[in-house]
Amino acid sequence: MEENRNKMREPAVPRLVPLPDWCRGIEEPAICLDGDWEIIDGKDGRAWEVKVPFDTTILHRKGLSNRYEYRREIGLPEIGDGSRAVLKFEGVNGFADVWVDGVHVASHKNAFLTWNAEITEQVRGRKSVELRVAVDEESDTVSCFNHGGILHSVWLYLLPEVYVNALYLSPLFDEDMVTCTLRADLDTAGWGNGDMQWEKSARGGERAQEGMTVRPCRYTTGGGPEAAEGMEALFRVYAPDGAQSACLRTELENRVDGYFTVNIPIENPVLWDAEHPCLYRVEVELFLGGRKLETVSRRTGLRRLERRKNLLYVNGRQVKLRGACRHEISPRSGRALSRELIERDVALFKEANCNYIRTSHYPPSEYFLEQCDEKGIYVEDELALAFVAKTTPYTQRDPEETERYYSHFTEVLARDYNHPSVIIWSLSNESFGGYNFDLLNRYVHRKDPTRMTKFSYPMTIREEHEMPDIWSVHYSEYDTDLGKKRDNVSVGHAPGRDMPVLHDEYVHVCCYNREELRRDPSVRTFWGEGIRIFWDNIWNTEGALGGAIWAGIDETDIYDGGNTQLEWGIIDVWRRRKPEFYMVRKGYSPIKILHSELKAEEKKALLVLENRFCHTDLSQVEMRWKYGECSGS
Repeated sequence: MEENRNKMREPAVPRLVPLPDWCRGIEEPAICLDGDWEIIDGKDGRAWEVKVPFDTTILHRKGLSNRYEYRREIGLPEIGDGSRAVLKFEGVNGFADVWVDGVHVASHKNAFLTWNAEITEQVRGRKSVELRVAVDEESDTVSCFNHGGILHSVWLYLLPEVYVNALYLSPLFDEDMVTCTLRADLDTAGWGNGDMQWEKSARGGERAQEGMTVRPCRYTTGGGPEAAEGMEALFRVYAPDGAQSACLRTELENRVDGYFTVNIPIENPVLWDAEHPCLYRVEVELFLGGRKLETVSRRTGLRRLERRKNLLYVNGRQVKLRGACRHEISPRSGRALSRELIERDVALFKEANCNYIRTSHYPPSEYFLEQCDEKGIYVEDELALAFVAKTTPYTQRDPEETERYYSHFTEVLARDYNHPSVIIWSLSNESFGGYNFDLLNRYVHRKDPTRMTKFSYPMTIREEHEMPDIWSVHYSEYDTDLGKKRDNVSVGHAPGRDMPVLHDEYVHVCCYNREELRRDPSVRTFWGEGIRIFWDNIWNTEGALGGAIWAGIDETDIYDGGNTQLEWGIIDVWRRRKPEFYMVRKGYSPIKILHSELKAEEKKALLVLENRFCHTDLSQVEMRWKYGECSGS
């Protein structure tokens, strides 16, 4: 096994083409392919008409097998000789294979994640093509959530002959957080050795990474270490108030580790945190020989995350994470959520005084992260690796699956790196340690040292393996030392207080004791008392980083004709506030009243308050009061 580990090559991060804002000579560079698709059952050929995004779990009860195919005809605008065409899938659950007019162009394995495939050769000169996506939901032995089909949107990008195919933004600070440099790592596609060229293998393609195969062709990206003469990029950075903060034009010359790196000084940086979600917008214009070819833009936040022994700091301020676990679920559409529903989720969690969400047990839609960036919520971004060696096969020790483990993170990193809300990479849920998880954890530490890693169950990690940055505990007892590195349900513990302890599943909402709940509704009130006591203990315990209630939202299968309703959320599947919601809002309040006293004779009231904000002084808070007919602020 050690020999296999030493021979393992460093996995590459896939290139994800960013949404183009403008492209030279192209009227509509981004065409959404959502809407009417046909699904053909691979077993008996039966057909259904659906509207993508669509959760195929809805059809399984109606007889759809676990192997099926999506089909639709795509009408195409005229594509010029120098233009490029790229398909972008924002999430296909199941092993996927893509054909364009009968030509196989891509394969992909991981659920919930974004990937793209160039199809220029297949569409050039055509007015329409047939797009087919075959999905296999039964062959995955690594991820138990790899089912549901095309859950997120599908796009066709029409791009210039040279285009941006990766853009990553990293804020770099000096020690006092006064001086900031925004590092931009950018890559382009479409140029090779001074001429546009095709790069083909004997089979018409090449293997890009484990999890995705791109066929039959692509442009080379660079033709060696030097880029083409005359390729430039203009960076404009806009501050949260919309004013231009920086402007820099530079020639793109030498790639380092596959990227052009540009350092942009930011004067008077405005920092991002969950209580002050201040976002910058970075606009990049790409030039070739003086001609502007493309404009892309990304939003990002300037913040620094660091761990000091068993404490976690954001921008030099210690943080405590008060949160909940969130599934993506809709009673009407399963795990294919609308933007409106995602916006509702974020608004409700903010209203409940949550500053942290764990995306159990798979990566969320990217729009959820965009909303967390904008509204201010810290996110634990969880890979779709759950219950490994518990209810799924023992792949954590299988060298044949190592690249697949890597690919779960490289694809998440490619999509989610620029989101300031993401502060923790969760490598797995309730799984047993092994060499593949060790290699994955080491790789994440090398690739992104700006964020923390977490693994559940940490007590199963071998001594010779590298530890994650955060210790995970599920369902600890409320009255114990919550900064202690305990096993799940408080069975045993590990020595030392050298890392933050995150209770990333705790205070499970009462839902299984149904007879008791029907007989005595006050059981729910008692649960609210429990969240108050538990959170007080976390707040007052050094090293106890925070907790995520199980769960944020109820779970259901009524969308596919079932009758199951798991009422374990603080809001129900229709996004209505449950009694537990109000108890969490009170228990998680960032201002706690420690003592209140009414002095009627003096016409005064005495309040002793504790500030439980992480980044906000009470001088920034307005207090309003009312007593009888009197009121004030």
